[in-house]
Amino acid sequence: ESEVLVTNGGTEAIFLALLSAINPFDEVLVPDPGFVCYEPDVLMTDGVPVSIPLFEKDGFRYDSEVVMSHITDKSRVMIVNSPSNPVGHVLSYEEAASIAKIAVECDLIVISDEVYEKIVYDGVKHYSLASFPGMRERTVVVNSFSKTYAMTGFRIGYVLGPKEIVA
Repeated sequence: ESEVLVTNGGTEAIFLALLSAINPFDEVLVPDPGFVCYEPDVLMTDGVPVSIPLFEKDGFRYDSEVVMSHITDKSRVMIVNSPSNPVGHVLSYEEAASIAKIAVECDLIVISDEVYEKIVYDGVKHYSLASFPGMRERTVVVNSFSKTYAMTGFRIGYVLGPKEIVA
């Protein structure tokens, strides 16, 4: 009852999670390339977007050294999208575990955009960041009915997360 919030689509879910998790001028790590709404949402919540470069030559994987090099004492939130829109990359178990370790060590809230979690192929498995040790209390999972259930016009999204953020 206190860890679920239904929203007007996944984009509103991301925006509301940011409103709840950051203060003005807090830094938010944003995947680049990433979903077109991440950076504007951060800016509308008075946050500072910090691009985390993901390179095609590396399969658009998160490099923990690159992520760590972008974290400062103003970093508060990391947005992670898996499977990724627009590049389609799905976090491997090892990659997700590495992101989880960084989030715990650096005391970051993670907004985990998992809207495409059911749209994976060729035996690829989706791993929710909230399922890793120490992550349930610091992860806001964003999802929607739009992609999985082909209900884009209904605009039904939701967040699962710590009651302090969901409230």
